[in-house]
Amino acid sequence: EKRLPTIPGVVPGQFDRPAGCLFSPRCSFADARCIAERPSPAGPELGRALCHYPLIDGQPTGKESAA
Repeated sequence: EKRLPTIPGVVPGQFDRPAGCLFSPRCSFADARCIAERPSPAGPELGRALCHYPLIDGQPTGKESAA
């Protein structure tokens, strides 16, 4: 078994949700798109992650550089 990596910070409360991605306030890869738009599920090859830039081998997909 392998431990999953964690994201630092506190999960937003039910009535304190960001407009975009739920992880945008705590994600080191988040950008303006993540803050403004809720992501759609990625394809099955990426585990249907709810992320604009799902990680492959620790690097965001579809993004030139991390924010």
